[in-house]
Amino acid sequence: MRQTERFRMVRNTVRRYYRIDRRQIHFLKFVLEGYDGVAVLRTIDPSEGLVVLHIGPG
Repeated sequence: MRQTERFRMVRNTVRRYYRIDRRQIHFLKFVLEGYDGVAVLRTIDPSEGLVVLHIGPG
């Protein structure tokens, strides 16, 4: 995959920020992993429960 193709894929990703109960971060990650390719969860601040979902096009 060329650099420009990779950049285009990243640019098309939608980012949604959420604040959830910090004790439920693992559960949300588990559910998203079960639906392969739906979204990628990244924890911004675990003590505050701040997460971001990277949602691909489609």
